[in-house]
Amino acid sequence: MGWFAFIIISVITSTAANLYRRAVMKHDTNDVIASVALFQILGAIIIGIVAFIHGFVFPPITTYPINFLLSASLWGTATFMLFKASQTLEASVTTIIVTLSSFVTIISAIFFLHVPFGPTDLIGTILIIASVVIVSMKTKTLVLNKGVFYALGFCLLAGLAYTNDTYLVHHTNALSYLTVSSFNAGLFLLLIRPKTILKMKPIFTERKFMRFFIFALFSSVAAMTLIWAINIGGNIAQIAPIAQSGIILTVISGDIFLKENDNMGRKIIAAILVTIGVLLLR
Repeated sequence: MGWFAFIIISVITSTAANLYRRAVMKHDTNDVIASVALFQILGAIIIGIVAFIHGFVFPPITTYPINFLLSASLWGTATFMLFKASQTLEASVTTIIVTLSSFVTIISAIFFLHVPFGPTDLIGTILIIASVVIVSMKTKTLVLNKGVFYALGFCLLAGLAYTNDTYLVHHTNALSYLTVSSFNAGLFLLLIRPKTILKMKPIFTERKFMRFFIFALFSSVAAMTLIWAINIGGNIAQIAPIAQSGIILTVISGDIFLKENDNMGRKIIAAILVTIGVLLLR
């Protein structure tokens, strides 16, 4: 299977994960931290199985302890905020807003990794911000509800986490790192609130657990296939535009499968703007 097939799988499974997250969290009454911790640990198990098949190499945690601590705390908290946002925001709206994490990633990468930032990057940033304004407005009023603030919180933390991941992946095996990173994020949440373990029990009903497992499976496959596409020779300049098509696919799929058809025209415009913006930032 070539890199193009892998990136197509990544786009499809990422879109499915976005929709499943909204479906799982929309009417969820379980403890959110318990849900996030379970999601992270399930992801670690799924990715870990694949990593061991391909040759698991334990990441150098003792060499980079601060970075691994940052990975656990940033991803644990960021995923919590994403789940909270998904309780109140439509999947398409959440997907568009969280692309602001690209802006945070670029700023932090400039500061910590010394990457360049030119006029094209600035235009891309403006387009992304404009898309967030468009999708958050009803008539002439900008709606900044709790869900939007949770989504923006995710952008800040995830943007920093991506920069930290970029640094660490250069020093370890990618699949092995994904395994440990996901597990540590779940463990971090359990350590800061141990009673969360007791609140996981309601999730382990057959129907709820299956929905969480499918959600974790889609998310894990999306992450792994994206890495495989790059590792087997795919050009990142080709992969990035294809991967960003998932934003528009999520908007349209949310309308079809979740009946989130309010202001569809504005969502499509925002999705197109944010796609162009992210591509310019790439």
